[in-house]
Amino acid sequence: MGARVTDAPSLAEERVASLDEVTYHGYLELSAILDAQHPLAPPELGAQVNAAEHFFIVVHQAFAWWNLSRSVTARPAAPA
Repeated sequence: MGARVTDAPSLAEERVASLDEVTYHGYLELSAILDAQHPLAPPELGAQVNAAEHFFIVVHQAFAWWNLSRSVTARPAAPA
């Protein structure tokens, strides 16, 4: 295991200073996820259209993130 190049905290260390500080919202970084949703349907189309568009965005973001995480973890190890 190599030495750390810097004394700066890792991303994980910054997100979770201690287990006492873990929150659902913080752990899942919900602010970043919710900020990535930009519905286009005008409100005058009604609540059903807006709900359907929001559902579409959420499902497709989750699908894309799942596939991305699977492709990253499924990469073969580089030859030594």
